[in-house]
Amino acid sequence: MLKNKITAVVLAESNSKLQSLTTLINELPEIILEGESTGIGQGLPLICNSLPQMVFVSLELSDAHGFELVNELHNRNLYPDIIFIADDNHLAYEALPFKPFDFLTAPVGKQDMQEMLERYKLKLKQKILANKIDFLAKNFDVDTKRTFKYKNGIIVLQLDEILICKSSRSKTILVLKSGEEIKLSTCLHETVETINHDHFVKSSRSCWINRNYLRKIDKRREKCIIYNDGKSWEVPVSRNSVQYFEKLVTYPVL
Repeated sequence: MLKNKITAVVLAESNSKLQSLTTLINELPEIILEGESTGIGQGLPLICNSLPQMVFVSLELSDAHGFELVNELHNRNLYPDIIFIADDNHLAYEALPFKPFDFLTAPVGKQDMQEMLERYKLKLKQKILANKIDFLAKNFDVDTKRTFKYKNGIIVLQLDEILICKSSRSKTILVLKSGEEIKLSTCLHETVETINHDHFVKSSRSCWINRNYLRKIDKRREKCIIYNDGKSWEVPVSRNSVQYFEKLVTYPVL
């Protein structure tokens, strides 16, 4: 049994299929359902608000295609683990660019769900182990270098050079200590995965910051101030991030 339950949202094309899937999922004690919908119209805001770990989505929804939902989530820098569900597997190849965790074909049975869950639990354990290894290998040295992709090739930077990572459509802009801005060819999610260091924290949906350079937080204006060598930058900050920063007593909060 997992220490914390896995959160999930389900989207299916009809109420009957939705009921069938939710019944199967509710039989798995490790998963807690945050909500359900038959289309993107209600499903997209549901996912954006609840931020589940897993999203079960039928390829044919009442108002769109399942690929459209996932594409819209990625445009918003949201990357839950996707489990596609289809009547057959002829679209499995087309699903690969979305990097789904699984692709299930109907009718989905209890054994299918249980096998999927066991694979997911293994993934979580591997992620915990990888995080521990990364912490030991990287988190004691902010001079560690990373290689980032940009339009004309690659660029190698020390982590301590980077102040801000912000989303620009499907790309990322890095703001450096020098004031230089570098546009990468990777999305914010991929960039943060490359950085993979606990000095970098999420300030809002579209922005991550190097907390070593956090100077102030203005809760009224929902802004935080990044400061280095006489220069300062304002970036948005969410309520959840404010609560996190308030626990770090070395950082002043206005």
